[in-house]
Amino acid sequence: MVREAIGDRDALTRWVDDAGGVPQAIAQLSRALGVGPDETLTDVEKAIFNDSPIANSEWATVGAAMMGGSANDKKQGALFHALATLDGTELIETYLDIFCTSKRDKTKDRVATSALEKAEPSLCQRLHEERDRVWTLVLRKRAIEARDRSAALFTVVHAVIARFRAEKDRRGLLDYDDLIDKTLHLLKEDRAAWVHYKLDRGIHHVLIDEAQDTSPKQWEIVKSLVNEFFAGQGAHERPRTIFAVGDEKQSIFSFQGAAPQEFAATRAHFEQAHRRAELDFVITEFKHSFRSGPNVLGAVDSVFARAEAFAGLSADPVSPVHEALPDKAPGLVEIWELDKSDELEKKTRLAGAVRYRDRGQRRGEARPPHRRYRGRLATARPAAEGRAHSGAAARAAV
Repeated sequence: MVREAIGDRDALTRWVDDAGGVPQAIAQLSRALGVGPDETLTDVEKAIFNDSPIANSEWATVGAAMMGGSANDKKQGALFHALATLDGTELIETYLDIFCTSKRDKTKDRVATSALEKAEPSLCQRLHEERDRVWTLVLRKRAIEARDRSAALFTVVHAVIARFRAEKDRRGLLDYDDLIDKTLHLLKEDRAAWVHYKLDRGIHHVLIDEAQDTSPKQWEIVKSLVNEFFAGQGAHERPRTIFAVGDEKQSIFSFQGAAPQEFAATRAHFEQAHRRAELDFVITEFKHSFRSGPNVLGAVDSVFARAEAFAGLSADPVSPVHEALPDKAPGLVEIWELDKSDELEKKTRLAGAVRYRDRGQRRGEARPPHRRYRGRLATARPAAEGRAHSGAAARAAV
């Protein structure tokens, strides 16, 4: 978690700097979560009992009233009786057990049964009001826990970032992100007009490979470098071009800030820039695969044919289409069931054996057969027939 937070150091540093420091940033976070900056877990735990309309002295009376109801009422009554013998965390958790589910994901629909509600309407009304009050405190407690854990994380991460920056400055070093940040800062400065002038004279073509792994900051650098390409006549009359090739489905550099969705957004940006400058803008889609045969590609396309499957592949709302070269070997596609863990298989075999024994199977007979599915083959079809279809995960081999 610390590593991930450090990886997003720009956003964290900007937030802390804008707030005026880590304490001020945490105060902002507190307000966003709906709690006071100085509010603590102890405050909430005290409020559970100190502000309760059901006083501690009433616990035994409430418990006795509930013990006269159904089995569920008796369970609730037993919890009320137990409260007097508990303290600390155990007391709080037992009190929450009365009003909330065991997972603490919601309140109980009923604190008492309908029969007890008819017999003790005033008491049950108070219990339901207390349930709602306690749930509000549970949510408040979670917000404070989230704030405190975030504060601990941000305090450590901000200190690490600051010390790392100071050490780099002391040694005169730059890391990968520094190279991008400082280049972008240089190109964005008003005083850097002479830099753009020099670049305008020297850059004729910009080529971008693996464009899907280009980060937003890197795209900003590219835009700064080629702005004059679309501003009319520059320092020379030679034609200038920008060429980018990429595949959003192959983006693997998110740890360096790569944002594959920026590929489509930047394509739209440059398309508009070309149109405004009355320049040609050509989009070429490559569908041929040089690596796989028709049934392998068809299996992949089939898996991603549904909208819910291809939605995360690309900014284009269409299913992928791959075409094999005519001389490619057909390849092989195997469809396998997901393997179960050894422990789960052991439990499954044991449960099956017990069920058969319960049905009167003699001890000496064989156990029920355990079906271990190892797959079936989807054989290659001729390329003219179309794609090999699969309804499950596909493992492909050429």
